Amino acid sequence: MREEGGTSHPTNPYVIPVTVNGQRWYALRDTGNMALTFVDPSVVAEDAYTGEEIHCEGVFSGQRIPLAIVNLASVALNCNDDVQVRV
Repeated sequence: MREEGGTSHPTNPYVIPVTVNGQRWYALRDTGNMALTFVDPSVVAEDAYTGEEIHCEGVFSGQRIPLAIVNLASVALNCNDDVQVRV
């Protein structure tokens, strides 16, 4: 485990630091994923929701997930500046 900013997380090439709407988080990197990215709803502003929903299968089977636009950046992804991402 590595301690950074008071938060422990595993040293793992698939756990990467990200910034979502100005808040620092850790994300799971999945290079084979062609689907949308999921984020914790606590980082999404109410006015960022698009009104669209997706129907999920698998782990989230049967759930309808609302879509939003967030600002995302990650040095680990060579993306130092915020980009708008639909999540």
